[in-house]
Formats: sequence, structure tokens, C-alpha cells
Amino acid sequence: MIFAVLMLASAGILLLYNSSEDTRVEDDNLETVTQLENILEKQNDNQNNVQNSEKTENTENNAISLNNNRTSINIKGNNYIGIIYIPILNNLALPVIEDCTVDNLKISVCRYSGNINENNLVIAGHNYKSSFGKLSRLTVGNLVYFKDVNGNVYKYHCKAIETLSPKSVNEMITGDWDLTLFTCTYNGANRIAYRFEL
Repeated sequence: MIFAVLMLASAGILLLYNSSEDTRVEDDNLETVTQLENILEKQNDNQNNVQNSEKTENTENNAISLNNNRTSINIKGNNYIGIIYIPILNNLALPVIEDCTVDNLKISVCRYSGNINENNLVIAGHNYKSSFGKLSRLTVGNLVYFKDVNGNVYKYHCKAIETLSPKSVNEMITGDWDLTLFTCTYNGANRIAYRFEL
């Protein structure tokens, strides 16, 4: 009897911890999205100011062109390649970390493979409330947007939803899809891949 009570208490504590951690990550993601948006807005303002001014010194133009070609922005020690926006999920906005690692997936969604320029970007995220936990509400035809670190916005339409085994790595990253978002099923037995086209 005592063992059962201890197990229930432990489960309750773990549930509270996980909920608290999920809320913290959700708040951190919101802060990171805001910082990325502010950086991109300042970058856009600087570009407009340079275009509208009569000064076109080479140093200014070089600095602007370097910003237009950046591949990531570092915030709090993490490199982000952009922001994924999913309007159908209460306007969910998540910063996308450049490298997919176990530790990075605890922070936000990550680029699993590919890139935006080659139309083969694959983004992975945990099935947590603060990450891709609500993807199951997506249906074929829904829209998502990706804003890269140069301020370019890409609009995607969901064309297919696939269930893959955890060992189906090749199937996850190949195919004629411009964008793939994927996460685990709730029990972790499979992966759900949401396939998109521009």
C-alpha cells in the first residue's frame, strides 16, 4: 500500500515538473520569436534607409548584402534559421534551431535536414505543448509559413500526412516535398510527417 502511494506521489511530482518545464520552454520560445522578429524588423529598416539615402558607400552596401545572405541568427547561444508559423494552431510561432540534437529539441523545433533554398527542409519537434504537440490538428489543405533569417516568407500548403516508423529515416528526408514537419505519436511508437508544397 505504501509503495502504491509513493508511486502515485512520484507520478504526480513528475507530471507537475513536466508541465512546469513545458510552460518555461513555451515562454522561452515566445521570447526568442520576439527577438528574431525585432532583429528582422531592424534589418528591414536598415535596408530601407540605405535604399532611400543618397549615400551608397561600398562599406554600407557590403554590410547590407552580408545580412541578406545570413543563414542563422544566434540568440542565447543557439543558432536559429527562422520561424515557423502555423495559423490553424492558434497562430503558433516557433523559432527553428539550425542543428537537430537531443538537447536542442528540448529548447525548440529543429532543422532535421535539408534547407529552405533547396525546397527540402525537414523540421523535427517533440510532441510537447510547447513544440509540435498540436500538429495532430493539422489537416490536408492547411497553410504554414516559414520566415527565414533574411526576412523572406514562404507559404506552404499541407498536401499529405504520413505515419512512419522511427527507423524510416530515409523515407522522412526523401521525396518531392518542399517542407516536412514531424513529431512522434503520443506513445512514441511512430513518427507523423506533415508534408507541404509551396
